[in-house]
Amino acid sequence: LFEGFITSIQIDSIYKAAEMLPQIQKKRFFMYYICGLTKRKIAGMQGVSHTAVNRSLELAVQAIKSILDISEN
Repeated sequence: LFEGFITSIQIDSIYKAAEMLPQIQKKRFFMYYICGLTKRKIAGMQGVSHTAVNRSLELAVQAIKSILDISEN
């Protein structure tokens, strides 16, 4: 999901954008991308399916890209 994304902006910009996410997306974003937990581990900790965590992370990445005005191309 983040191929080429991190190299195109500064890390602190990602953190600031992530802080603007809804609480659950923000928590899952940090757990997955910063803490390195697996989607299944996060799902187990939160009592949800890994599919729900995956979708939440996809939406978080889309939101961060939108906040930072990063196009897909």
